[in-house]
Amino acid sequence: MIILASTDNLTASLAVAPATSNPFFYVSYFDTTAANGIVTYGDVASTQLTGTAPVTVIPPPPNATTARNLSGFMMVNTDTAVITLSLNLGGTPFATFKMSVGDNLSYSREMGEFRLLDSTGAVKQTVSMPNVAVTNGPNTFTGTQTFTGLIVPATALGIKGTAIADAAQAGSLGEVVTSTVVTGSSVSLTSVTSANVTSIILTAGDWDIDGSVCFTLASTTTMGYLSGGINTVSATMPLNNAGVATLVGAGTNAVTDVTVDPVVTMPRIRVNSANASTTVYLVARAKFGTSTCKAYGTIYARRVR
Repeated sequence: MIILASTDNLTASLAVAPATSNPFFYVSYFDTTAANGIVTYGDVASTQLTGTAPVTVIPPPPNATTARNLSGFMMVNTDTAVITLSLNLGGTPFATFKMSVGDNLSYSREMGEFRLLDSTGAVKQTVSMPNVAVTNGPNTFTGTQTFTGLIVPATALGIKGTAIADAAQAGSLGEVVTSTVVTGSSVSLTSVTSANVTSIILTAGDWDIDGSVCFTLASTTTMGYLSGGINTVSATMPLNNAGVATLVGAGTNAVTDVTVDPVVTMPRIRVNSANASTTVYLVARAKFGTSTCKAYGTIYARRVR
């Protein structure tokens, strides 16, 4: 539902002026008070949008004790070009619709949604309003809200991030999946053979992934190269050097400095998958001789979309 506070008004505006014909809309509303319930019904005369300036859909309620409720809204794009319509509460946009020629946008209080139909009557977009009063300024929604169209923040405002030390829930933007193998659980390597250090399982989505592999070498181990990689294929270094980093020795059998474990950090890669579960591996590979070489490290993924 949409309920206007005492100083709010509901307006409509276009991104650009109409090309040849001004779109028009019809509106109905009703006022309520806590003491008397519904006290009056109102209709706004058919109004045209002639340019980009906001046009009042319904004005604010008459006083602080009265709530003005949007009951119905209908708009038809009678222009000869596509229009972009924004609906605003107190000057702040809360829904945007891209309407082709002949499209019909309507709001039903009973259904609690805006519905955009094309000229044949087929549904193109719906925006379900939460079952709470929506007013200009901060609004608190509980439960899952579903929007089948774009969520368009006001210019330069964006979507506010968290300000506390919490973690995004599974499936939400910012979700983190990570796995770490510590030095005490290092994986033994065979020279010139790729091996998995650890792995993570990602649900369907768009992920950024990076990681690092650390190598533990004995004091007598000679090193040709040390490589780390991120791959969706088990125990396999990625092709085309995507997600691969390599540390090369000073010579084919350069003696390593074992006071600090060598580390290779892989560049970030993208995994975009519709699979319910995708396994991503942290892979190590080394060319070494004389003694032993082991690998440990961390793989880190964040859901970006």
